[in-house]
Amino acid sequence: MENLAISTDVFRIYWSSIITALAVFCAVVSFLSIYKNDKRYFEKQLFVVLSIIASLIFARLLHWYLKTDAYESLEMAFTKFYEGGYALIGVFFGTALVALLFRIFGITKSLRKLLDAAAISAALGISIGRLAARYLISNRGFVVEEYIPFLTTIIKDP
Repeated sequence: MENLAISTDVFRIYWSSIITALAVFCAVVSFLSIYKNDKRYFEKQLFVVLSIIASLIFARLLHWYLKTDAYESLEMAFTKFYEGGYALIGVFFGTALVALLFRIFGITKSLRKLLDAAAISAALGISIGRLAARYLISNRGFVVEEYIPFLTTIIKDP
C-alpha cells in the first residue's frame, strides 16, 4: 500500500499525488515567470492549460500502451486515475504537440522562446516530481547489501 497523507471516510490523498501536484505547480509558475511575452498574456495562459491537458492525455495513453497489464481497458485507463501511472515521455509529447500547434496556427511568433521556457520549467517539474517515486509501491524492493555500485575497492600494486 502506498503512503497515505490524508485519509477520511470519503477520500484518500497519497503523498505521491501531493508531490506530483507540487511539481506541476512549480513548473507552471516557472514557465509563467520565464517566458517573457509581455504583450500576449493570453498566449502564456492558454499554452499552460493546453499543455497540462495534452500532457495528461499522452502520459496516460503511453503508460497504458507500455503497461497494458496494469489496466482492464483503455477506457479504464482514462476513468480511474487512482490506478496505474503516467509515462514521462508522454508529457514531452503533449507539450511539444501544443507548442507546434501554437506555431502552426500563428498563436506564438517564436517557437524557440516558447520551448526554451518550457524546457527549463520541465526540468524543474521533473526534478520535483521524481521525489514522488519515493512514496510509490514500485519503488520498494529488497536491500542489496553485497554490492554497492558507487563504492569500489582500490588495490594498489606495490
